[in-house]
Amino acid sequence: MSAEAVAKILESIGTWPVLTVLLILTVVVVLAPWCALVYLKRNDSKQIADILSAIRAQMDAQGKKHDEVVRFYENNVELVKNFDKLAKDLKDVIVLNTSKWATAISLIVDAQYCPLMKKDIRDLKNKEVTG
Repeated sequence: MSAEAVAKILESIGTWPVLTVLLILTVVVVLAPWCALVYLKRNDSKQIADILSAIRAQMDAQGKKHDEVVRFYENNVELVKNFDKLAKDLKDVIVLNTSKWATAISLIVDAQYCPLMKKDIRDLKNKEVTG
């Protein structure tokens, strides 16, 4: 088609349909991408909200586990303090028990009824000390 033929067709139709076609093309070219972006943004916002809620749930669960670990270590500290106190008390009992047994053995050795036994025991003690 030549330019003259197109011009004759436009003269016969008029300018209104051409303006309508140009308006539609303008709307499609300019507004369609904006509409597509708004639609995609809306879908992305929903997906981002879902992902954020999943992350928050995981962080809450992790926070609960962390709190349990903190309580575990606090309980261990209390256990160590109680064990230390028990060990000190046990040390005192052992020292006292050893002292009393040494006293008891000394009394048993020294408090023999037979004077001859006392003499033999004293001789044994002297040999152990000197020997």
